[in-house]
Amino acid sequence: MNGRAIFSPLRMNNRAHDAKAGKLLTISRISLMLFFSLVPAWMSPAEAADPAAEAPKRPKIGVVFGGGGAKGAAHIGVLKVLEEQKIPVDYIAGTSMGAIVGALYASGLTAAELEKVITAIDWKDVFKGDPDRRDIDYRRKREDYEHLTGLQVGIKDGKVVMPKGLIQDQKVNVLFEMLMLHTSDIDDFDKLPIPYRAVAADLETGEMVVLKGGRLADAARASMSVPGAFPPVELNGRLLIDGGIVRNVPVDIVRGMGADVVICIDVDKPLTKGKDLGGSLSILNQMIDIMMKKNVYEQKKTLGPQDVYINPDLGELGSADFDKAAEIAGHGEKAAREKIDSLKRYSVSEAEYAAFAASHHRDLVNEVKVAS
Repeated sequence: MNGRAIFSPLRMNNRAHDAKAGKLLTISRISLMLFFSLVPAWMSPAEAADPAAEAPKRPKIGVVFGGGGAKGAAHIGVLKVLEEQKIPVDYIAGTSMGAIVGALYASGLTAAELEKVITAIDWKDVFKGDPDRRDIDYRRKREDYEHLTGLQVGIKDGKVVMPKGLIQDQKVNVLFEMLMLHTSDIDDFDKLPIPYRAVAADLETGEMVVLKGGRLADAARASMSVPGAFPPVELNGRLLIDGGIVRNVPVDIVRGMGADVVICIDVDKPLTKGKDLGGSLSILNQMIDIMMKKNVYEQKKTLGPQDVYINPDLGELGSADFDKAAEIAGHGEKAAREKIDSLKRYSVSEAEYAAFAASHHRDLVNEVKVAS
């Protein structure tokens, strides 16, 4: 009896304890369920069980457009392949003619529009010199008056003024302004549909100048001021010439913009053999090519296995063959297709590329007219 009297309360206490523990266990389970239901709302993407958040981010693609006069039309053929393979371009850096093609693509043109523009232009007429003054804005007219750039040989302050380049650049300037008119409200090149840089050289110091803002047409024009051919361009108090002598393929520039992968398009050709060199102009071009070769080599050394180097075989086609732009573009396309396996690593889905294209491409004026 006493034993039952002693142990009976213990059994009752145990039952009460078990009931209480059961309730606590139920509450704990509910609490855990609530906790885990709320986790994705505040945990980092790596910790939350969200498939979309766990999807790897694609690498940022930077494209380098090398200089080379008319040979730069090869860039258009490469761009055709990039679009066909659904490879988005996140950053652009260009030099000389590469700065022109790069500026137009960065401003929102497609490869097809670029080819249409480049092949429709009467380049011989553009390089003649004076445009119809009705096609020049007031600022350009004022500059012509102040600097006598419209004269082959003129008089200023009682002194003979000689041209600064073999090609008078008024029509070139007007052409670029017309082609890039849709960017007139943008003075920060990071705000273009594709962030962009043009490379020029300071004529007084020899330093590289990276242009990242201002008038897009001015930046592109400054980058292609080939010494002896085009007059230098004055921007921000500096006299600028073709950037090819300091950085003909600006790999480091586009990488500095944030590119994880660089697609480098180099339209450089072997140096001219001595027996094929002509007069002083030919020798000047050879000297410039030698300087370019050195800096191109230094930039190529920085390319890694993730990058893609494209060097179209242009045969006898040269820097002055603007009338063969379509043929040159074809060589660029062929060279890109030869690197198709390397390029396809960076293709995205059709939906992702459609979204990219919709946000990066802009309509261009339907007609490009160059005053004769």
